[in-house]
Amino acid sequence: MNKKLLIVCGGIVLLFIVTGITIYILHSKSTISKSNQSVTSIQTKQLTVDSAIEKLKTNGFVVGDKREVYYQMLGAYDGTKIYVNNTYIEIYQFTDVQKEAKNKAIESLSTTLATADSNYFETSSLVVLVHSGDKGIAESIKTVLEK
Repeated sequence: MNKKLLIVCGGIVLLFIVTGITIYILHSKSTISKSNQSVTSIQTKQLTVDSAIEKLKTNGFVVGDKREVYYQMLGAYDGTKIYVNNTYIEIYQFTDVQKEAKNKAIESLSTTLATADSNYFETSSLVVLVHSGDKGIAESIKTVLEK
């Protein structure tokens, strides 16, 4: 009888342990899922190269085809070169974890462009290089992308 009682008690303890582990795992998955949703919503607020191009198009800019650019050399997440209203521009996208690379790119651009006929600006996630001495076109692009 004592042996049967011991087995029953052991089974009950094991059942409690398995139930506790299951509840912990389900709670962890729920927390991770909520965390991922928060990260996704934060990331969707950041401009991407494609969303920047769409913004320019919907605001009346004439935008050409995307062309490949070696964005990896700058440490960027993505990048392209395009013509916007017949002005050649480059757009580089940086994620939050690439802040140092973004700062180095900006430092490099400011040094390189000090005497060049180009302008650049940054948004929270993009660095945009406008190959024109006309600051008006750079300002109008910047205004649209910062909306």
